[in-house]
Amino acid sequence: WTAALEAAARRLDLRPPLGLRRCTVCGAVAASPSRMRAHLRGRRHCEAVASEHLGCLGTQGSRTQGSPAPDGQQEPRRGARPRQPARIAAPEPAEAEAVLRSLSVDALRAAPVDPSDFALAALEHALRLGDNGPPG
Repeated sequence: WTAALEAAARRLDLRPPLGLRRCTVCGAVAASPSRMRAHLRGRRHCEAVASEHLGCLGTQGSRTQGSPAPDGQQEPRRGARPRQPARIAAPEPAEAEAVLRSLSVDALRAAPVDPSDFALAALEHALRLGDNGPPG
């Protein structure tokens, strides 16, 4: 799923809200708008989206040996083979794009942006474009 989401992120024009510095999907903090755009195409972000999506489907990721299972039982210890996580088929490109839009793009649109971060990003954008107005 992660690789499919990374490919979908490269195909889509992912642009975070102006001034967004903290990713509400995975918690990453970016110093600039270009770094945030790069983050949205990266592995950490796509892994968080995949984890959220697969968690919504009720599938379990791999746990370390000895960690509690969701039902409270312990994984077997020494000498026993740990259970393997279920194999999950890679999604079709359209499905990956839909999941990315739903759990990343839409979630980030609703993310709060600090007013001072917005002002700084708007100023940087205006200076880059050579005009005096905020991006619109």
